[in-house]
Amino acid sequence: MRNVLQIQSDGKPIALDSHGESDRKGKRFRKDLIREGKWTHPIKGYSVDVTRDRMQRWIDTHARKLEYGRETPIPWGHTDDAKENAGKIVEYDIATDDNGKAVFYGVLDVPRDEDAAQVENNTYGVSVWIEEDTKVSLPDGRVVSLGEGI
Repeated sequence: MRNVLQIQSDGKPIALDSHGESDRKGKRFRKDLIREGKWTHPIKGYSVDVTRDRMQRWIDTHARKLEYGRETPIPWGHTDDAKENAGKIVEYDIATDDNGKAVFYGVLDVPRDEDAAQVENNTYGVSVWIEEDTKVSLPDGRVVSLGEGI
């Protein structure tokens, strides 16, 4: 089962330094994706308990995906259409808000300037796609299970 949660986050993406890559197009942003708590899908009604431990498992799964050369795309809207991707998530991290709750952040790499402008000026709410069992297919025909991830 794949879960897509529509969560209205309360923060604008924060543009990050390009780390001296002056010829690099686009931008990187740090964006809050989901906060610790019990989240319920607004239409389908199922709930997901998001904890700091669960967020850490998502970070671990992402690292394993990268080991296999798989990336996490950032689509415009709810689509599997690769032409609708603004970029990719390059890393995740967890912070703590003023109330002591965990906040899950993603660093978004947005290579096209027009998409970067859209992210910077018009992105507030995001949907988090949680896969109960993220899998990767390998060239030798094997499928590797990585665990729950985003």
